[in-house]
Amino acid sequence: MKQSKWDEDEFIVALDLYMTSRPNPPGPDSVECKLLSNFLRLRAISNGTKINSKFRNPNGVSMQLQNIRKLDQRFTGRGLRPTSKIGRHIWNRYIFNPRRLRRHSNRIIDNVEFNIVNSND
Repeated sequence: MKQSKWDEDEFIVALDLYMTSRPNPPGPDSVECKLLSNFLRLRAISNGTKINSKFRNPNGVSMQLQNIRKLDQRFTGRGLRPTSKIGRHIWNRYIFNPRRLRRHSNRIIDNVEFNIVNSND
């Protein structure tokens, strides 16, 4: 099963995590990557997406954070390949407005939580 590309909302919450630790994102064994992985997997399931054990797992989340890192001018190392076109677009939209990024990320999280809670009605 080929992994799907990260969508805008997934990238926004990942970028928000990246910005909290900029320019040294947490690794795959960190609590932060595990929590984001769990959230993204739960979001996918709640949207009806079939997932496998690799879908947005902590290793994949950590890799995406490393891809984001490549966009960061504060980072002087080599890093991984730059992120996708949508990732660069979102980076440019929020890089100078981290509070706006945080608000948008929180809305995405709240919306998923709301949908999950209300799906049992």
